[in-house]
Amino acid sequence: AQILDANGRARRGDVEFHRRPSDWLAHGHSADPAYANLLLHLVAPDAPAGNLDPRIPPAAPLPLPLVPHAEEPLPPPPCTDAVPRLSAEAVSVRLLSVARRRFLRKAAELAQLAADPDQQALLAAARALGQPHNAAAAETAARSALAQPPLQLEPPAQWRRGRGTLGTAAGFAAVWTQLAARWEQPQAAFLTLTKLPPSQAVQRLQLPRQLGPARARQLLADAVYPLAHSWGEGAAWERWQQLPPARYERTKELRERLTGVKWKHPHTQALLELERTRCRPAACQICPLR
Repeated sequence: AQILDANGRARRGDVEFHRRPSDWLAHGHSADPAYANLLLHLVAPDAPAGNLDPRIPPAAPLPLPLVPHAEEPLPPPPCTDAVPRLSAEAVSVRLLSVARRRFLRKAAELAQLAADPDQQALLAAARALGQPHNAAAAETAARSALAQPPLQLEPPAQWRRGRGTLGTAAGFAAVWTQLAARWEQPQAAFLTLTKLPPSQAVQRLQLPRQLGPARARQLLADAVYPLAHSWGEGAAWERWQQLPPARYERTKELRERLTGVKWKHPHTQALLELERTRCRPAACQICPLR
């Protein structure tokens, strides 16, 4: 579930429903590590107040009904009329602010990957080349490769199939090995790519029949520019903004509602961020397009 906490921030996590607070112990959840980071523990409205056992997480009475009545439809999301209400220029500015937060978060995450800047760059590249759902597998494979050269990758169970060379573990290994060999000093290579115009950097990254322009741009957007920014390269944010926009199916509906916006790469990244964190029931209340 995704909820709004007392400070109005969206939080997402697991929720457990019980008739009585004591069911937490009766069902064995107190000894189950899968329940260690529960977001909410909800109980029936008539459950006894308070918990006597400190091992039972605080329980919030469950308001009923859980869903609005049919005669009380949810209001339309704020993005429905954002452009006529705010103007396309104002929407663009707000999206750019969302995109910048996403960019800075990526930079901070990548900066934590390794202490050595060269290994940091290789791990960032591995994460960027993996699909979103298997980025963890890509990072694990890359860490294993760095710890034990030459590169030996076991086929992870979650590699996406039918996506060209990068759709298999073997294809990922081939592409990643060539890039790692090309970057004798990965940190220096990343900084060099950052100083090039994006079109030239994309050409520099491509591998014939293995890494095309679309995935090369993804590598720039998700690894090279954010990581270079975390190293203090001021041009990284400007280069990131110059990348052409991409289309993602999961943002199609949101994009179509914002007719009139002149799309660039940051706007696309902002839509991904909004779709991930705001396009959920009740989260419209804290949408930047309100």
